[in-house]
Amino acid sequence: MSEVHSRVAAPGTLLGASDVAEVVAKACPGAAHRGKRVLLVIPASGPYVIHQQNTLVEVSGNNDGFADYGEIIDVNLDLLNVGQADANGVGISISTTAPYVRLISSTVLPGTIPSNASIQLPAAFRYQVANNGPDQHVVYFTLTATDGNGTSWTSGFTQV
Repeated sequence: MSEVHSRVAAPGTLLGASDVAEVVAKACPGAAHRGKRVLLVIPASGPYVIHQQNTLVEVSGNNDGFADYGEIIDVNLDLLNVGQADANGVGISISTTAPYVRLISSTVLPGTIPSNASIQLPAAFRYQVANNGPDQHVVYFTLTATDGNGTSWTSGFTQV
């Protein structure tokens, strides 16, 4: 296994508390692991809250584990504070521009998320799938976490 060391320099550019830089790493031809990965570079101090994972729960429907036509879905959400300080007074909201989804409940107030820790929010959000949406349509949700100081972090997730 070989290691690759690289430096990214942006002279005169500092990341603020809510800024994030994106570094795209690509494997060279012939490498054992080909592909492209996006790495997030976050500030060295303060909190930084992101989406960790989510699962869907059918509130109404056939309980097949998928968001089908006309069903009401709860989103169980796990959040992760990858920052170096506790995130206090946190509020979470989701949004989507998907035409086949109607948000029923789009905000939750988890409070404090400790540094380098995750929290689970069962039934954090609720939405309804339209009766006329295409099958296997991927819906992108934008998640915005805001702390008591007004600092915001944006991440996202998809559901089919």
